[in-house]
Order: sequence, then structure tokens, then C-alpha cells
Amino acid sequence: MVAVLAEVDPLPGSERQAPVDDRQRQRGTEQRCLDVGGHVVGALERVGPVGRAFWHRAVEPALEVAADVGGGVLVQRQRGRGVLDQQVEQADPDLAQLRQGLGDLVGDEVEATRPGLQPDRALHPHRPKDATGGDRIRLGPQPAGARIRCDDEPRNRLTGVNVLIAADMEGIAGIEDYRDCLPSHPAAYARGRRQMTDEVLVAIEALRAGGAERISVGDWHMVGTNVERERMPEGVEVRPIADLALNEAEPSMAKAHGGPLDAAVMIGHHAKTPSPRGFCSHIFVWGMEVLLGGDSLSETQTYAQALAAEGVPILVAAGDRWLLEEMRDGELDSARPVTTKEGEGRGRANSVEPADAHVALREAIACALSEPLQPPPARDYPAELVVKVEGSEIARTTVADPAELLTAVANVFRTSQVSKEYRQLARLLPPADSRLRNFQRRAGSLLATPVMRRKERDWLAAAP
Repeated sequence: MVAVLAEVDPLPGSERQAPVDDRQRQRGTEQRCLDVGGHVVGALERVGPVGRAFWHRAVEPALEVAADVGGGVLVQRQRGRGVLDQQVEQADPDLAQLRQGLGDLVGDEVEATRPGLQPDRALHPHRPKDATGGDRIRLGPQPAGARIRCDDEPRNRLTGVNVLIAADMEGIAGIEDYRDCLPSHPAAYARGRRQMTDEVLVAIEALRAGGAERISVGDWHMVGTNVERERMPEGVEVRPIADLALNEAEPSMAKAHGGPLDAAVMIGHHAKTPSPRGFCSHIFVWGMEVLLGGDSLSETQTYAQALAAEGVPILVAAGDRWLLEEMRDGELDSARPVTTKEGEGRGRANSVEPADAHVALREAIACALSEPLQPPPARDYPAELVVKVEGSEIARTTVADPAELLTAVANVFRTSQVSKEYRQLARLLPPADSRLRNFQRRAGSLLATPVMRRKERDWLAAAP
């Protein structure tokens, strides 16, 4: 299926002195004294090599923590060793206004959380202005002391593994305006395509460093002609979502990959239609909502059920903070979440610096490749599937198991009026893989612009 949406101040250096007595008086979801939710943190002497198995393949040991070596734990929006504001020694009586990131943890006792994936509460660092005067999230400080980290240079942990990079556009780091995602705004869209391709290349590089053999890129925004194919490394195929949405009677993630699939990386994803704060919130097309058993789903949640049916784990899920907070506990199982931005409604977002987001994505993929993986869990079935467009119900059926969900949604999509408009758009926006097609795409974009701009105005006006 498809989504048709359609000068930073340097961080001050960390201080070596022990924290003051009231260092933890400013306390909220961003400051924890004795534990860090969602991360296993502790003092380890040395972790010896332990062999693991990834499905039927051998996995080399990768996690090693040397004694007395300090470091930090990668947390959403945390990168570097400085602090965002040095003037935080006094407590603020208004906790709702606290936005300071994790402080210096030197001298604190840090306990390990219980095993298993736990939801990370996204942090709210102060937002320095970027060169254009806009706000930009910066990954905050890493806590000092012992840490668990992956090898800096992965050593072919997985060999012969087939990985699908499922890339949408709205959750890509650096994209902060909805126009960056739409060909009806050519200059902005050109920037968005470049940023999307940059992030895809980071994922490819990290997967190859980790030993992945066959990598495909699912271009899952609009009709799937957004990734700059001329920049792809040799051997990496870009597969447009239109092929899966329109031509496969029984779509699957393996078919999206074009062969046997062992793992998926999900980047650039966004919140579901009813999200009041999600950037470019929708599911598959503007105005659509998909409910399963009464729960409104995002595209990521829908794809997770397809992966559950096929027994395929997700390595990393990256995108809007509000997408990640929509997830049930453990819904993506062993997937590592990476926050790339914080939506401020449908039209605007506040993005992590792309360079910082790329570092976080590389590290998340490297860590995921070194650890035991599990596919997402299936929801409760049989379940009633309801599909609405602009509030009007267009389909209602019963889905027997997770393997049927993607097919059922695709069937509704193909038989609705939405499909006719989508097919027209696919003809107008072919891949720009030749001079002729590039010309056709430019001309098609001009023809589609008046209709797209009218629809985007309606979509923005209907935001929750």
C-alpha cells in the first residue's frame, strides 16, 4: 500500500565535577535519577563472546563492554557529551514547563530496567534556532559512566541476510514542512527527495557493514518514485509501492522485497490519521482511516501485522515521535525506535539535525544486527476491519488472521474511487530513469499540481 501525501549553537562541554545536591529537583519525563526507561544500563566488567543464532544463520558475537570505560547510552534525541543548558541548578516550581534533557549522571547509581522492550518517552531538549530562524531538535547529552554499546565497526554479524528498507518520506530527518513531501511544490519536494535518499543511503551503508547480503529499498511514498535512483549503490533495487498496491492480488512483505525476506528496516514513517500532533498524519491516502478491532491503525502498525504473519523481525523503526508513541508496548517487539522529528500538527514538524539522526540510525541498525530478534506479535484475531474515507465508511469485513490484513486493505483500496485517482497519479509521475521519463514526470507534475493543491488544502483543514 502507499502513503500518498501525500546556525545551531554548539553544545557546551560537560563538567567533570560531581553534580550538586539538588541536581535532580527538576524532574519530569525527561529526567530519571535511578533508572533510564527503555534501556538496560549497568556497570559491567566484561561480556565475553557468546554465539547466537539469527533464524538458521550463525551470528557473530558483537556486544562487548570493557571495564572502567565510560560512555553513554543512545536515547532518543541524545547525542554528544555536552549539556543543553548549564543554568539548571535551581528547581523550577512549574514542572509542566520543564524541558531540560538528562543531566549529568556522574555519581548517580544507575539500575538496569527489567528485560524486554519498553516504550521510550521522547525527550524535549531546548531547541536552538537553525540558520533559517526555525526550531531544530538537537540530540541531547549522553549520561556519563558505564554504558552498553555496540561495536564501533560491525564485523559481519549476519551473513547472507535479505533486508527490506521500507522508506516513507514524512518521517525523514530534515523534512519539516508538508510541501517537502509533495511534487506540487517542486523546489521543496526536490529537497525532500534528496533528504529521503540521504537517509536511505545511511541505512544501506549500516546494513552492508553489518553483513546484509541482498538489500532492497521499498519506495513507499505516494506512487514510489521519490528515491533518487541514480544515487543507489550497485546491487540495490528500488521497488515502488505502486507495484504492490495495484498489481499484487495477495501483497506481502516478501513480495515487496522481491524474494525471501529475513528482516526489515522502517524509516521515514509518520503517525496515523487521527493524530492531533503527528506531522502529515494519514494512512495510505489523505482522509483514510483503517480500524482493526476498533483500534485505529497507522501504516507502520499495518505493515507490522504483515511482518508478524511472515515471521519477519523489524530491525529499526524511525520517524515522527508521535508515531512511536502510538505503538502498544512491545508492538514492534525487538525493533529499535529512532525519533527523527516531533510533529507540530499536519503541516509542520521540528526535526532532529539530519547528521545526528543519521548517526542514531547507523547505531540502531548496528545494535539490532548484534542482538536476538523477534518478529512483531500478532494482534487478536479474528477482528473486524473497517475502512473510512473522510469520515464515511467504505468497507467493513472480518479478518481471520494477520496474513489477511494487508490483502483486505489492498482490496478495499483497489476497488474504491481512491484507486482511480492513484492510478492516474502513477501514470503522471513515472520514475525519472531516462530523459524521456524525466520530461514526462515534469509535465505530469504540472498537470497534477492544481488538483493536488486543492486536496492538500482540504486535508490540512480537516486536521484533528
